[in-house]
Amino acid sequence: QCRILDKLASITLPTGIRSVGSNAFYGCRNLTSVELPDTLVFLGDSAFESCESLKTVTIPSGVTSIGRLAFESCEALTGVSLPSALKTIGDNAFESCTSLTSITIPKSVTSMGKNPFRLCSKLSTISVASGSTSFRVSSGALYTYDYSKLITFPNTKTGSYTVNSNTTTIGAGAFTANQLTSISLPSALTTIENGAFSRSVNLTKIVIPSRVTSLDTYTFYNCQKLSSITLPAGLTNLGE
Repeated sequence: QCRILDKLASITLPTGIRSVGSNAFYGCRNLTSVELPDTLVFLGDSAFESCESLKTVTIPSGVTSIGRLAFESCEALTGVSLPSALKTIGDNAFESCTSLTSITIPKSVTSMGKNPFRLCSKLSTISVASGSTSFRVSSGALYTYDYSKLITFPNTKTGSYTVNSNTTTIGAGAFTANQLTSISLPSALTTIENGAFSRSVNLTKIVIPSRVTSLDTYTFYNCQKLSSITLPAGLTNLGE
């Protein structure tokens, strides 16, 4: 870890390496460039977490899994190319990549963890490659292919947004730190995961549909302008 290699600025990993382990380059705050070998298939949890000077990453074509928090708090990261073989993106994989402006999800991805792009304050465009049967984008928001779950909404969008009528779950942190003033939720909604609307600083009011029986923790944390919440009669649990 980079408590020892604090001055490390660049690294080229040799051909033959198949995985980058958990925390391998955690906290290498001066690391600006990385060359990964074509033999790589796995990026471990927190592999490049808090590499705050890392600007771009090309992930080799054979990588199938990106671990949780793999690039969390890579604040200078403006671009990342995800490979066509990728199947899994872990929880919070790109959280707090505050310079990231766009991302394209390959059609090969079938599993995506919680909060993959939480607090990516400049992320304006999320795309899904043509041919995906697992995910899709609608009106800027990333959904599962059948619209049953809204995974994330770009932080840069303003105004109002109406969630798809077939959505039953709002994912963890899906609207965290967004700029919307109004969010309309569908009657089909049953589940709102933790921190779903946290730090929605411009949100003024919201109506929770009747099928929702529980609100998870931090649902409306730091929603500074929220003055009206309509809760359903059947609500049995209200998180912290």
